[in-house]
Amino acid sequence: METGIHNTSEIGRLKKVLLHRPGQELENLMPEYLERLLFDDIPYLREAQKEHDAFAECLRQQGVEVVYLTDLVVNSITSDEVRKELVMQFLDEAGVKDQRSRVLLGEYLGKMPDKQMVSTMMAGVRKSQLQGESEKLADLLSAAGDGYPFVVDPMPNLYFTRDPFATIGTGVSIHKMLTETRNRETLFGKFIFEHNPEYMHAPRWYDRGETSSLEGGDILILSPQVLGVGISQRTKGDSIDTLAEAVLTYSRT
Repeated sequence: METGIHNTSEIGRLKKVLLHRPGQELENLMPEYLERLLFDDIPYLREAQKEHDAFAECLRQQGVEVVYLTDLVVNSITSDEVRKELVMQFLDEAGVKDQRSRVLLGEYLGKMPDKQMVSTMMAGVRKSQLQGESEKLADLLSAAGDGYPFVVDPMPNLYFTRDPFATIGTGVSIHKMLTETRNRETLFGKFIFEHNPEYMHAPRWYDRGETSSLEGGDILILSPQVLGVGISQRTKGDSIDTLAEAVLTYSRT
């Protein structure tokens, strides 16, 4: 069965690449919360987008098909039920526990077109954005009075697209990230590989529900027969054992 994935080399000719164009999530970085969001500085969004677009165009000129994370997620929203499931899981992983906040935030996201909704999830939601959008929610958050500017944190690390999930052979590993800040990114991979018609049949070598961390930066495809995975702060030995067992078991079938 066609899986939409074929990756057996780090140095072979590139045919298709997944990118994330820097967006509003970078504008939502604030100096006092950089460490929380795993950043050292605040990039200039306009320049970052300019450089990104030049890079993407270089790839296209070499015959590479460029696909974007936001578009893949949008194309995974194949029904109202899938959309509702995405919103609910997003709120769970954003740490929105108060039921009134969940309902009102769900309504706020729910009235957006699909692409705007996904972009907003990635960008995060400031409390100030909700003024005039949902007075009930704005009043509720204001009453909390903790001074933190976000009701949902941004995801500024999304353009490291290999970290949350990696393609290996004809399948994919969706990772359990070391930090809670980045683990939310893997939710998008979950929906892509469960619901996107082009990729939903890909074998799963690793799943975000595992208890041991694994990140794509430690995975190296050396040849069609050899997969290297490094042990690091972000990738544990138990994770490598689980990944290896899944890949080797599938290869024997």
